[in-house]
Amino acid sequence: MALQPKVSKQYINGIKHVKIMALVLREFLQEVVSTASAENEKPALQLLRKVLEILVSENAREFTRRYKVAFADLMPDGDLRASPLRKLGNFGEKELPRVLANKTSVGRARR
Repeated sequence: MALQPKVSKQYINGIKHVKIMALVLREFLQEVVSTASAENEKPALQLLRKVLEILVSENAREFTRRYKVAFADLMPDGDLRASPLRKLGNFGEKELPRVLANKTSVGRARR
């Protein structure tokens, strides 16, 4: 019988916390998009780009591979495409799909 490596409770709790925060992040990003206005569209777009950069990072891809957290699915792409604001709509229609397509297995969990 092979020995299983001992995994600390703190490590397991850390994984659970990341999964919980992923759910919170999705809701937060949806709210950012739905409450954005012409006055704050640029900062909202900057936030979304920064989050996307993190979600497609090597660390996020590795976490997805190990723990099946679909980070790329956290971006509110439907809300972005439906946004009446030009910059957010363009981000959802063009930039987001392009970035996700250019990153192989970009944090999309294999089901």
